[in-house]
Amino acid sequence: MRTNACRMFQDFGVAPVVILSASDMAALLALVGAGRGLSIAPGLAFPADWQRTVARRPLEPRARRPLLLLFSSSAEATAVRAMCAAIREVATSLRGG
Repeated sequence: MRTNACRMFQDFGVAPVVILSASDMAALLALVGAGRGLSIAPGLAFPADWQRTVARRPLEPRARRPLLLLFSSSAEATAVRAMCAAIREVATSLRGG
């Protein structure tokens, strides 16, 4: 499966050398924090104390990704609308209004 990061690298003619991979954010932070390389990771996945382990910089140019809300077909419509409203509020504040 080609990830958005792979497509982004390909668009810029860069072929990263992957020597390790991690499917768990804690393991990823431990590998990067130990100096085993660098990674592209979603900012919302970082724990509150990430500064103790790693440094983080925004990607330039910024990468955009779709955000999907998955829920059970039997989920309460009121709860789904409330979650959508909360996500929209946060996304709007992150964009600066």
